[in-house]
Amino acid sequence: MTIASLKEKISHFESKLISISILIGSLSIISKLLGFFKVHLIARLFGTSKESDIFYAAFALPDLVFALLVVGTVNAALVPIFIKIIKKKEDKTLHTTLNTVITLLFVTMLVLLGTLYFLMPSITSWIFSSKEVLKAFDLSLDLPRGSNEYYQNLFVNLSRLMLVSPLLLSVSSVFGAYLQAHKRFISTAIAPLMYNIGIVIGIAFFVKFAPQYGVYALSYSVLIGTMLHFITQLIGVLNLHDNDFSWSFSVNSYVKDIAKLSLPRIFGLAVEQTAIMFNTFWGFTLGTGALSVFKFASTLYLVPVDLLSGTFLQLVFPRLNERAHEDDNYRSLNKLYWRTLILLVLIALPIIILFIVLRLPIVRLVLGAGRFTWTATLVTSFTLAFFTPAILLQALAALNIRTFYAINNTKTPLVISIVGVVLNILFSIGFTNFFSHSTQIKALSLGNLVNLQSIEQLLSWFTTRGDSFGAVAGLAFGISVGLFVEVAVSFWLLSRKTKLWQHAKAEQKPITSIKTMVFASIVTLLITYGMYKIADIGIDTSRALGVLTVGAFTSIPCLIVYGYLTRYVWNDYVHISKIKEKVSKIFKRK
Repeated sequence: MTIASLKEKISHFESKLISISILIGSLSIISKLLGFFKVHLIARLFGTSKESDIFYAAFALPDLVFALLVVGTVNAALVPIFIKIIKKKEDKTLHTTLNTVITLLFVTMLVLLGTLYFLMPSITSWIFSSKEVLKAFDLSLDLPRGSNEYYQNLFVNLSRLMLVSPLLLSVSSVFGAYLQAHKRFISTAIAPLMYNIGIVIGIAFFVKFAPQYGVYALSYSVLIGTMLHFITQLIGVLNLHDNDFSWSFSVNSYVKDIAKLSLPRIFGLAVEQTAIMFNTFWGFTLGTGALSVFKFASTLYLVPVDLLSGTFLQLVFPRLNERAHEDDNYRSLNKLYWRTLILLVLIALPIIILFIVLRLPIVRLVLGAGRFTWTATLVTSFTLAFFTPAILLQALAALNIRTFYAINNTKTPLVISIVGVVLNILFSIGFTNFFSHSTQIKALSLGNLVNLQSIEQLLSWFTTRGDSFGAVAGLAFGISVGLFVEVAVSFWLLSRKTKLWQHAKAEQKPITSIKTMVFASIVTLLITYGMYKIADIGIDTSRALGVLTVGAFTSIPCLIVYGYLTRYVWNDYVHISKIKEKVSKIFKRK
């Protein structure tokens, strides 16, 4: 088989939505399983230690730069502009635009990351001058400087190492947008898989052959994964067609359009990153291991979020762009929006139920080994429970934002981001303080809650910090509540623009489907919780096999009950009967 024929077969395969969806879904699941193993290795080797806290905190500034310049540009501008050029069949202009975007983005990232490299010691000194951070690390400003110097140097060195990753990922992300615009999704699905493979191989290598590197091995492993991510995307672009990559500063009208569409989203991300930075460094002040617990719990809940917001919506986004310009009244766009929303809710609800009920077995199975203690397991599972609503909320927020982008509106998401971030910070502070009094809250009986003095005490806990481990769960809950408000506001504004709600009321099917799914989820939650309690009593969970058995005993009835109660919704939106017909025809041919 020649290279040309292989490219043709790949192109033909990627044009089939169902086939490519199954492949991408499978690759994503494999990637997430590797991600679980990666997190397991980190937890096993470093637990919820000061070193792991600093490792996670070292990502904050590099991630900030990457999110602002790359995520905003790729999602808001690159894919729509590339699609526009492809439709006009201006191949030469497309190549020039691609080269110019890569050049400008790479140079800008190099300047910003280089500046951060030299400023990192000063930034670190400022962070470690905080009394809350010093308290979290059992340090003091009154101690000799050398007592704090180890952790400060560790923070500086790890942060500097992490600066290399966004530089390569920025170019890789542009390649990914280019491939998405051509509806080529295989490389973009393989790239995250290679990223996790690189990290896992890196950690295994350093543990086996160079254990003296300690927590630095994690940073080196991230760099290996980043390189593999970049190479995978590059191969995907080269397989699409030969491209003459070169440095280019040719700013044509399309590059100007990219900048114009990107700026509002960059400002919006700047606001969102303010919340992320706040959550990271606020978690940094909650005590030794608190940030690690927060990151471990968020990593677990983000697995289904990535599958829904990343993989699924990645496939839908180009079609949203196409539907947005099919008619003047957005009828086609609204139809696709509601179909996508119903599918997101349909898939997310059983996942949320299982995460709530099986949160402790999930944490034990993925993280519970080595230096990851039983106390860390309890705190992480408690935090994960309050993250679970965000599984669906994150997906809905991403859908609303992408729909705004599809109608070339990047200013409204900026307003939404500002509202969401302000509420995120306020809720995070309030609920972190409140949950830090979880021991006192448990001590209050139902009768005491009607007492005026007890109510005043409850309200005062929103503004004062206690010493309970529940503070980390409060941070997760604050994020979930903030996301709920953000989704509600974004849906209202989007509906005003495209008449989404009017479309749903006219069609009736979306509203009926949502009611069915809500009823099904309540019944399924009760049955699943009952099955878990029965399994937990009768099965020994001291070993991994027992934990897996409890998970299977609980999950299978959950999926059967939920699937049965929502069977008509599945058939309406996934067309199961048609899929069965196609599968049966394939077997008949054989």
